[in-house]
Amino acid sequence: MDIRKIKKTDVPFISALHMKMLPTSIARIGNPYLSELYDTLLKDIGLVAIDHGSIVGVITATANLKKTHQNVKCLLYHPSTLWTIGKAIVLRRVTIGSLFERMAAQAEILSLFPDPYATILTFFVDKKNQHQGIGTKLLSSLEKQFPVGTKLYVDTATSNTNAQQWYKFHGFRSIKTIRNTIVLYLSTQKRDLFLHREHTSLA
Repeated sequence: MDIRKIKKTDVPFISALHMKMLPTSIARIGNPYLSELYDTLLKDIGLVAIDHGSIVGVITATANLKKTHQNVKCLLYHPSTLWTIGKAIVLRRVTIGSLFERMAAQAEILSLFPDPYATILTFFVDKKNQHQGIGTKLLSSLEKQFPVGTKLYVDTATSNTNAQQWYKFHGFRSIKTIRNTIVLYLSTQKRDLFLHREHTSLA
């Protein structure tokens, strides 16, 4: 298995895998929106895990969430995106309430951390390839993109206890609950400790 940076040609495959593995309100808007979103995220940091020529895992992040959020807002207000969102609402794939709830939570997170900081944007591994250490390798490779000592943040749904347990096992600490979202962070200077623990548990 190889870990490499995301290429533009990967976007359709990543979008399809995202819809399957992260069926949140954002994903339910539809593949056209996700494709445009990942095109936007190519400006940030993105890695894929490749196994036998197929993408089996994805992690994207930014060193400045505020700037990335502004880029995504520009995408959201684009006429083609508004049309896609409107169609998803009419077809009842998403609700206006769920979209506003996510946007409100994101706004509160940004107000909590007004300065630029590193955060994971999307992170998933294909279900049939889970429990093989792929997520750990993706996280380790991502950490190396930042200076040692950087605090790496992530947020996940409070109902997603499996994700919370995984992050905490890998050294993340929860610091804040906002609406239905929990925020966690990891100091990258502890990378070697957690990689050693993971290697020992898999041996």
